[in-house]
Amino acid sequence: MGLFKKSPQDKVNEAFKLYQQGMDALRSNDAARGIPALEKAIEIQKEIGEQNGEFVCRYQLGDVYIQMENHSRAILHLKKALDLAGVLGKHDEKIDLNFMLGRANRFAGHPDQAIPFLEEAARLCRAKGDHERLCSALNNLGLAYRHTSNAAKARLTYQEALADPAI
Repeated sequence: MGLFKKSPQDKVNEAFKLYQQGMDALRSNDAARGIPALEKAIEIQKEIGEQNGEFVCRYQLGDVYIQMENHSRAILHLKKALDLAGVLGKHDEKIDLNFMLGRANRFAGHPDQAIPFLEEAARLCRAKGDHERLCSALNNLGLAYRHTSNAAKARLTYQEALADPAI
């Protein structure tokens, strides 16, 4: 770059271009190109304080890493996305992020760590009256309880899901 630094707008444009390249690559099932582009976009967004862009990239990477069964990387990005969702007031996304974190922890063999996230997803669904996502959260929560040998809590959780009027 020589004597001149990039302007903030140049960095915003660069981060957005990397995001678009990453998403295009992921839509083409090319994670080898998509992931590094999104990771680089996050670096730039953190540098310039662009929290919305960082949130979107982390959310996408969390989802991709779950699909790739790289649960530790998924959890890393999803936790940071959840923190950003709180800062940015993205309440609807908090349901999905808690659900995804619960599933990633459960799939990683940590059902005890999955429970708080799935309980929070269920709580948020109840508060919003979102019966569709509530049933899914309760099903996963029941599985987590079952895998922690808490059959009584699993049973109660499944009973709540079955009692939901949306079923």
